[in-house]
Amino acid sequence: MRKILMLLLLTLIISFASCSPSKIKGTDIEDTPDNKEVLKVFDEYVNAVKTKDSAKIITLISDSYYDKNGTDIAADDVDYDGIVAFMKSEKYAEILKINISIIIKDMTVDADKGFALVYYYYDLRFQSDSRLGPDGKTILEEEKPKWYSVDDVNQIQFVKENGKWLIVSGL
Repeated sequence: MRKILMLLLLTLIISFASCSPSKIKGTDIEDTPDNKEVLKVFDEYVNAVKTKDSAKIITLISDSYYDKNGTDIAADDVDYDGIVAFMKSEKYAEILKINISIIIKDMTVDADKGFALVYYYYDLRFQSDSRLGPDGKTILEEEKPKWYSVDDVNQIQFVKENGKWLIVSGL
């Protein structure tokens, strides 16, 4: 009887272990089609940032993009047109090189509602030919071009529109 109970217990343990959701390789993120698709779009965005491919970045952004930049000050809010204008601006053109490292901290996808969040840490270094400092006001006296560094934790939000995941906030 004891051998039968042990065999039954072992069978249940193996059964539960095999039913647990599989994870995307190298992450703790559940391996689902929507999770993979959101991560694919996020990866396309990161690669477009690295290569300064503004046209690609624009294709990954929803027309309904809107970001309050973490404040209640309306003056720093940015929408789709603001992102496009920046991508086509002289200030963006002055960025010569970009190096970025990303660590995904967490991810939430609600496929039924067509909404996803990716929480990530980034370490961004960029070389600029601009004479303005990162604050946009200070005139730099150093020689050009200059390297700048920014690191932070951020969240990027996605919505599913016409069957495709697009960025709706967080750039």
